[in-house]
Amino acid sequence: AFLMDYLKTRAPFWKKEVGPDGQGQWVDARESDDHAAEWWEKDQQPTEDESASMEGSPRRFSVTLLIWHPTIDPAEITAELGLEAHFAHRVGQPRMTPKGTPLPGNHRDTRWSHIVRYEATDQWFADKVTALIDRLKPHKAFLASLRATGGQANVIVRFSGDGHHGDNIDRDTLAQLADLQLDLGIESFGVPQN
Repeated sequence: AFLMDYLKTRAPFWKKEVGPDGQGQWVDARESDDHAAEWWEKDQQPTEDESASMEGSPRRFSVTLLIWHPTIDPAEITAELGLEAHFAHRVGQPRMTPKGTPLPGNHRDTRWSHIVRYEATDQWFADKVTALIDRLKPHKAFLASLRATGGQANVIVRFSGDGHHGDNIDRDTLAQLADLQLDLGIESFGVPQN
């Protein structure tokens, strides 16, 4: 997993798409690739003794709103939603690693994300997803306009790999996700992430 995350964010040969005209273009790393690589860089993986000592420790997870769009300015997303961007870049900006090392090419779209991190002593997380959805309800028209103009918005639940998580996201919350034109993503790491 480390090697794939590393290559996706730093190797310009990761994937090349060739269009009908025969012209090729390197595919940009996704924001989730950058975040995964960043997790690896922060700390090394725990030893067996360290893993055993984590039992009973807080279980970490995050709930992220990720938006990408072909043209919008990230500042417009921040202003409209009233949420802080934890990661953002605008279409056309030079590509860089999470640590700021330049990569070849420019971003082909705008990416913006708001991340809320949690520590829990139990397995439950659905109420945090519902809380984010509730904050987004007043912005239904804006989210619809993003989709109508070629954008996409996802709510992503990311489990950090340091404990069991399990919950039910009720159908009312799922219906609200659909009504707001939000996709739901889930990421789970097999080993603890820092």
